[in-house]
Amino acid sequence: MKRIGIVGGMGPLASLFYAQQLILKHPVSKDQEQFHIVLDSNSTIPDRTLALLNQGESPVKAISKSLDMLSDAQVDIGFITCFTSHAFFNEFKDHAHFKLLNVFELLSSSKQLEGHKVGLLATSGTLNTQLFQHALPHIDFLVPNKDVQENLVMKGIYDPHEGIKSNHIEAGAQYLLQACDHLVKEGATLILAGCTEVGLALFDKNTPVPLIDPMMDMVEAIINQAQ
Repeated sequence: MKRIGIVGGMGPLASLFYAQQLILKHPVSKDQEQFHIVLDSNSTIPDRTLALLNQGESPVKAISKSLDMLSDAQVDIGFITCFTSHAFFNEFKDHAHFKLLNVFELLSSSKQLEGHKVGLLATSGTLNTQLFQHALPHIDFLVPNKDVQENLVMKGIYDPHEGIKSNHIEAGAQYLLQACDHLVKEGATLILAGCTEVGLALFDKNTPVPLIDPMMDMVEAIINQAQ
């Protein structure tokens, strides 16, 4: 089996969640049959959304260092547990001396969004750079209005007292579910988890329409290619 590398810490809970999914979705009979996973949960990587909004430091240098470390650890294949960071993908990809999968390239070959009005739950950085729209120009995306984005989506992810990044997963999930309701009222027939905190918080929740998590598809792709 191939050695798997994960650039994590964006956020720390989310990267651990998807690392756990690699194990849960790869049932074995003993420890020695499980994947060798190298996770760099570097929570000091500058905030990606702030960087894209020109309000903070670029994360490229820190992500590049993580990729250097994983390369030194001789991983064979890897991925990054943060959608927003992919806005900088071309700036750091050469530091990966292994096969680094891009979640947007993976999603662009998928057919599961076709024919739907897709409600997008993502950070403001991801929305402002239109990462999903550029990767999937043929898909009809519906994004939250400014009030919903700031007071439900970003609050659910970032709020220091009720947000997922501050370990308040259940409280954050309730804000995200309210955002889902708004998107469905506007016509969304699917909800896309465009942030790993969204995928983490809504994983076991009943959303008003089906929830698609591209990072879970990434987990499946890594498993298939690493075996």
